[in-house]
Amino acid sequence: TLRIAQLAALLADGQGLFSRVLECHDASDLRSLLSVSASGYWNTHYLFGKQVKNASVKAGRQSVDLLIINAIVPLLFHYGKMKQNDERCEMALDILDSLPPEDNSIVRDFLAAGIRADSAFTSQGLIDLRISWCRYHKCLDCHIGSSLIAMGHNLRRSDSLFLEP
Repeated sequence: TLRIAQLAALLADGQGLFSRVLECHDASDLRSLLSVSASGYWNTHYLFGKQVKNASVKAGRQSVDLLIINAIVPLLFHYGKMKQNDERCEMALDILDSLPPEDNSIVRDFLAAGIRADSAFTSQGLIDLRISWCRYHKCLDCHIGSSLIAMGHNLRRSDSLFLEP
């Protein structure tokens, strides 16, 4: 409910959210736009009617970054494609490349295997690789998978290859 209240605060100023997103040129602009605070009611609530001593009503940096990575960048890229605007597409990719990588189990699995994501652009690629290739055991058709198999004797356990069961 707090996230809904934050979204309501973002939409409440009357200007179109999409047009404000289009006015942003980098991750910093987007962070400023999306770092909203919910109304004062949420200072003492996480849920409607359930009072707490002190709640954070401002969207945190990690939450804002995840929103940019998973919603704003794909939207900007698709909009650029639809309008045949390569600069908009490049800007979306640059924003993704400027953000820190996501911290999730897939990215941590790759890190444990020696592959470090240095940006959100890379972590998104690793997530897609895991979903599109690792899940279907297409390791031999994948350069990264083949490399991991080739170094398999250096891995402590066979499950370190983190193939899907």
